[in-house]
Amino acid sequence: MKSKKPSLSSFFKGLFNHCFPVDFRNKQCQKLDNFAQGNKSVRDYASELTELFTIVGTPGEREQVTKLWYGFAESIQKALYATKLNPETSQWKKVIREVKYHELAERVDLNDDPPTQSSSLKFHRHGH
Repeated sequence: MKSKKPSLSSFFKGLFNHCFPVDFRNKQCQKLDNFAQGNKSVRDYASELTELFTIVGTPGEREQVTKLWYGFAESIQKALYATKLNPETSQWKKVIREVKYHELAERVDLNDDPPTQSSSLKFHRHGH
């Protein structure tokens, strides 16, 4: 009589249970509940949040976007509303794109002289 082979899914589940403490998933759920951007870049925050979703079990896109949105600082949330996005209807990719632009804008040093049109369009032609 042949013994039944475990499925790939049950193999990985067993491997996970063998490698991680029994309460690992519960601790990750708690971490997810309290997770916010803080001083992280948009890229790092979104990456870590995605990782937590994967560990805990991926909720639907709406729940993911809502968690992403409310984990941002208030100033970022306001900037997102200003671009006519909201956590109830916006897609993850659009939110990330807009927040990256906001992050870039925040990095602009207001003490620098703004580039002039002529300085920003300079290029060199070979032979002319």
